[in-house]
Amino acid sequence: MSYTVKFKELGTSIWRTIKDVVADDIIVQDGTVLPVRVLILKSKIRMEVPMSCIFEFSKERALEIEKEKEATRKKA
Repeated sequence: MSYTVKFKELGTSIWRTIKDVVADDIIVQDGTVLPVRVLILKSKIRMEVPMSCIFEFSKERALEIEKEKEATRKKA
């Protein structure tokens, strides 16, 4: 499944769109979350976007996130 991610920097009104995203993640190093969101594209390109941005995920990814949250709740 691929999806679209839109993001904009705080204080701006310009949204940027990244298509064909197949995975996204955050980076944790020594127990600290680094201020970067990592996006992996179908073409195997890795993009790092500052976490200070506002992100909007397409409905496909939003549904997947909800399923992951539900699965985590059931395990707890």
